Amino acid sequence: MNLLQIVREHARRQGLPLPASVASSSDGYCQQARGLLNEFCDDLNTRKLWQTNVRQASWPSVADENQGPLSTLAPFSYEGIVPQTTYQHSQDRLMEPLTPQEWQARKVRAFVGPYTAYRLMGGNFLVNPVPALGDTFSFEYYSSAFVYYPGTSGSTPSPAVYRRYWENDLDTSTVGPDLAIAYLRWAWKREKGFDYSEDFVKYEKMLLTKSARSDSPQPVSMDPGSFRSARPGIVVPQSSWNLP
Repeated sequence: MNLLQIVREHARRQGLPLPASVASSSDGYCQQARGLLNEFCDDLNTRKLWQTNVRQASWPSVADENQGPLSTLAPFSYEGIVPQTTYQHSQDRLMEPLTPQEWQARKVRAFVGPYTAYRLMGGNFLVNPVPALGDTFSFEYYSSAFVYYPGTSGSTPSPAVYRRYWENDLDTSTVGPDLAIAYLRWAWKREKGFDYSEDFVKYEKMLLTKSARSDSPQPVSMDPGSFRSARPGIVVPQSSWNLP
């Protein structure tokens, strides 16, 4: 369901006239509903790190300490890097983040080491030592863009894009329409001064259920040998050996 369909469904449940459009409408109800759905996006961003909003950043390196602003490298409302996902592809190696103290120590000592590490500072992605031109860096990141616009084709096409707030009737929610409708139900009643307690409880229960189901959690282990990602060294698969 897109923005128009979500608002029409809420209006139907409240016994209100069904709008023909939301994004371009000057109607008070449409404007308020859209504003409350923007508030819904802000609420989602404070709750958890949603896997539906994990994005991939990948770029060819420049021969410079500063690889560029995070807003460019990770353009869809960057919120933070997923831990242990930053890689330098030429070395097939995980890049470790440096603390401010470690970064300054490298700078003062003009450190040149075999492995590239990174630091986030001033909204930029910095690396040390300076990499070669054209290597590939990548990381996964959390995004606060809970709205997806599918784009249009035809004589005046527009590209698909993720964004923070609702701007078009074709916009959809990355976490599904049911949560958006549930939020709109209680928040609209709150703004009108009606009792919204029951609808608020329903929303919270739905949020917890969808939050738990959205991820694929791994078993918790205190054994460092259980780490399953590739590390430097000889990698032996657990099965499917090609025996003579």
